[in-house]
Formats: sequence, structure tokens, C-alpha cells
Amino acid sequence: MRHLRQILLGLCLVNVFVSSEPRKCEEYICLPEVLRFQEYIGINTVSGQDLSAAVDFWKRLGDAQNVEVTVFEGVRGFPVVIMKWPGENSSLPSVLLNAPMDVTDAYYGERWTYQPFSGKINDECEIVGRGTQGVKAAAMQYYEALSNLKRCDVTLLRDVYLVLTPDFITFSQNGLGVFVQTEEFQNMNVGIALTVGIGSEGPELPILHQDKTQIGLRVDCYGQSAFSALLIDVNKTAAGPCIAFYNAYVNYREEQYTKSLESNDYSEYTAINYVGHLGVNADNIPFRKIPASLTIFISVNLAHDTSLEQFHEIENGWKSDAVEIIRLFTYERSSITIANESNPYWVALKDTFDELDITVTSKTAPSVSDRRILSSAGIPTFGLLPIRNTPILVHAVNERLSIPVFLDGICIYEKVIERLANVPDDKVADDPKMYLTEPTLI
Repeated sequence: MRHLRQILLGLCLVNVFVSSEPRKCEEYICLPEVLRFQEYIGINTVSGQDLSAAVDFWKRLGDAQNVEVTVFEGVRGFPVVIMKWPGENSSLPSVLLNAPMDVTDAYYGERWTYQPFSGKINDECEIVGRGTQGVKAAAMQYYEALSNLKRCDVTLLRDVYLVLTPDFITFSQNGLGVFVQTEEFQNMNVGIALTVGIGSEGPELPILHQDKTQIGLRVDCYGQSAFSALLIDVNKTAAGPCIAFYNAYVNYREEQYTKSLESNDYSEYTAINYVGHLGVNADNIPFRKIPASLTIFISVNLAHDTSLEQFHEIENGWKSDAVEIIRLFTYERSSITIANESNPYWVALKDTFDELDITVTSKTAPSVSDRRILSSAGIPTFGLLPIRNTPILVHAVNERLSIPVFLDGICIYEKVIERLANVPDDKVADDPKMYLTEPTLI
């Protein structure tokens, strides 16, 4: 059976990596793994939505594989789904595969070609929909890889857990953040975790082993309220100081954007973006009144060479008597997972990709992720998303993923999971914290 498994996996990798004859899209669209991916994309899991349909979907998939499925709900309305693939020795530290269920909002009115929760396949053989380049792709690739390994009777030394979480978009405070503090999580005895990384526009893949400090800012601008039919000095209205703030913000952003063009890692520049404003009722817009205040929101992901204190000084330079800046939250950098020969899990990953002839490099995540919560709980965690040669459209309008690239990722995860789950016990430290180190300002 093991010989048969090696043949099947080999054929999979040959089809994905070496074949010079691309298959026609018609040959893909009826594949069970493609149909399951389309079904999952079709479930609306926008942050804040009821996730019951997604939970039922995962329960059904667990039943199909005859694996144990449990649902933890530490906070009402925030379910965490845990699926267990048992290994030969459950006393050994396990492997955790993490993927959120929730996604950012998406509306057809944003000029999507297809409804964002339809899972339609376009003329380029791409599945279109929210989550196709992020959390939903990773979750389905994990599942399909584990299912293939089980079907081929692959021996896994360690237990493998697939954990689906409910609130990544709002920083996982009610889902994974609660779950890692429980006895249930401690009993899983996790030694290494993978969470969702970011894809690559080239043939190489980044493996994320550290993150950035993220700050959420609220900017309130104040001015004179007036009748909108009168043309008063703009600097006396709330718009005036907001324009001054916005100009300063844009200048700083342009400096960072220039740095990003010369950078090979997200750690080398601060990503700062306008993400929204305090709106008015679209059915009752006060066209006759100039508002006395305006509010906008800014997301900041700090470069590793910029401290919170240094950015606070930059912030202060944008303030005025009519502009107030409030920090809504700050999530500081978490522990770094060691990515060198001293970490046997990194060695296992690197050896796997060497065998696949795929170049990988350890990188910084563009923002905070569930890696922050897992590493803060003492679990070494790498971010990986096996999506290559693909324009990055995660969270964007018309987010989509080529079906061959999706299938490619399943094959990659098969190799990765098998290697991680079979790291010999005598190669691994008793305490997984040995593979973490604390961040410092560069």
C-alpha cells in the first residue's frame, strides 16, 4: 500500500510540476475537490455573519472522512471547528493546521464579474469568489491533502488537527484567542502550527515566521457647521483640517511606498492605509448641512525599524487643534518562529520544498494574523499558502484562483503535512517554546 501511495503522490506531482500539456478546463470542473471548493466559496462567511452553514459544511466533510469533529464555542456565536486525523503515537506533540472561516465583506455592486459568493468558474478556468486566494483556499487544500493521505494509507507519526476559526477579520479575540486558553487546547499537545500565509506572483513561496505591529487609528476632524448653500472658508469647516491631515498622511505613505518598491520583505516599510469613514444614512443624507465633524479610520502596520514611540511622534505631527487622533487598538509583534537549522520543523519544511524544487524564503507577514495568537501561546507557527504564479488579489474585487494552482497547492500540502507529522521524536525539543524567540527593534 505504501508503494501504491508513493506512485499516486508521484503522479500528482508530475501532473502539477512537470507536465508540459495543460489539461482543458472541462477536465477539472467535475473533480470532487473542485466542487467542494466551489461549495465552500458559496457559503457567505463575511465577518459577523452566522457561521452555522460553514460549521455544518465542515461537520459533513469530517463525517465523509470518518474523523472526529468537535465544535468549541467559548463565546456565543464564535464557533471553532476542530477535526482530528489521528497519528500512530498520540503522545507526541501534534501538528495544527489553522484556517479562519470568516472573510472580508464583498458586494456585487463593487463591480465583481460574478457574485462574490457564487464560486463561478470563469473563461480562464479560475474560481471567482471571496476567500479563493486566502483562508478558504488554504482550508480546502488542508482538507483535501489530509483526505488524500488517508486514502493512500500514509503513515503519520503525530496527530494532525485541522482547526477552523470564526473571527480572523476582527483579530480572533473571541475564537482562537479564547480557545488557546482552554484545557481542550492544552490536551491537543501542539508542537508546530501552520496558518494561512500569502501567495506569490512568482514561482517561489514565502514562509512567514514573524509579524508586524498593527495599529488602528480613528481620526476626528472638527469645524464649523453651516448651511450647505453658503460657500464659507473650507478651513473653517471640518473638511479643512481633515484635508490637512490627509495630505500629511499621503506624504508619509508615499515615502513608505517608495521604500516598498525597493524592498524584499514586508518588515522594511510601514504599510498605512485609509480603510473607512464614519458614514451617514444613505437614505437620509443631510444635503442642506455642512457637518461639524468628520471621522476617518487608518490602518497602520509598522516597519520593524519603527517603534510605537517613534510612530506616536509622527502621529503628533499630523494633529492640530481641530484634529484628534485616537488609537483604537495596538497589536504588538509576537514571538518569532526560528527559521534555521536549529528548528527541526523548519528543516522539515525546507527539505520538502527542496525536493519539490520550489524556492522558499522566511519572510515577515504583512500584518498580524492567527500566528500572533498561536506563537503567544508558545506554539512555533509558520504561515504558508501554496499559491504561486498568481497576481495577488486577496480581499480584492474579483478575487479568484486558477483551478490548476489550487490543485497544485493540495499536492504541496500533502508533502508538507506528511513531512511535519513524521519529524522523529528524538529530533524535537520537549518544549516547543525552544523554537521561538522574542522580537527586537531593528
